[in-house]
Amino acid sequence: MSKFVKIYELILTFFYVGKIKKAPGTFGSVAGVLLWFLIDQSHLSIIDLLFSYKDGLDIIFYLFFVDIFINLSWLIFVILLVIIGSLMVKSYSKKFKTIDHKSIVLDEVVGQIITIQLSLFMLGFFRVEFVQNSLHYFVFLLLSFLLFRFFDIYKPFLIGYVDKKIKNGFGVFLDDILAGVFSAITIILIFYLSAILGFNF
Repeated sequence: MSKFVKIYELILTFFYVGKIKKAPGTFGSVAGVLLWFLIDQSHLSIIDLLFSYKDGLDIIFYLFFVDIFINLSWLIFVILLVIIGSLMVKSYSKKFKTIDHKSIVLDEVVGQIITIQLSLFMLGFFRVEFVQNSLHYFVFLLLSFLLFRFFDIYKPFLIGYVDKKIKNGFGVFLDDILAGVFSAITIILIFYLSAILGFNF
């Protein structure tokens, strides 16, 4: 059983990022941003490959297909992480006095990915502008990181309720999922408010 616990530890601490003594949750969020970025770059490579074979396809239809492919792959990936992580938490947490030990940062990784990808999903084709403008890309990722850290640390509204009331494997992830959703909504509000006020986001 100890071998399985070691595997659980590797995954739940996201390759021991959660073992960092100071601010493991913040480093977990940084890991989430980096993981998203690396996978997104592979997505872009696939998009470029598909684009080279798009002869005769309407550009709007093509972009719609690509958007579905990217978001569906992220959705499946996040669901798998949550299911696997939720099942592992109970066994891993037996040696601690709390089920949501601070070394578990896979939930931060999941929440951070949700923040970024849900924002881009709601922004739709504006995503192309972020890819083409490195400054916008950086500002967007930084804003996603800062907002998720805010909602994850202070846990306002429903997030705090879930964190206090649901003490099981899924509960460890649910508050971070909600923090990601709230962060994404906030980003969208900032984006459209800046557009209304004439600022270039």
